[in-house]
Amino acid sequence: MGRYSDLFSKANDAFKGNYKNELNKLKGLSKKEINSVIPNTENSTIYAALIKVVEEASEANLSKAKLAENIKELGDLAVKLAKKIPGLDSIL
Repeated sequence: MGRYSDLFSKANDAFKGNYKNELNKLKGLSKKEINSVIPNTENSTIYAALIKVVEEASEANLSKAKLAENIKELGDLAVKLAKKIPGLDSIL
């Protein structure tokens, strides 16, 4: 039970952090919106990685500059997808 408590706590922290609005919007993107930026063959991996980066940034209350750097490390497609999210678009 402790392992799951830790996971829930981390998820809760992420949704209370600096980027909670952006994280909610990112998780709310439709498959069509994702596919408009990322080809089907790559979309699930890039999308999952982008969500993880924003979750971790929100949980740790990272600076906008550090979050932007982490997103850019994921590559051009992740940057294009992140730019669809108000709040993330302005830091990239």
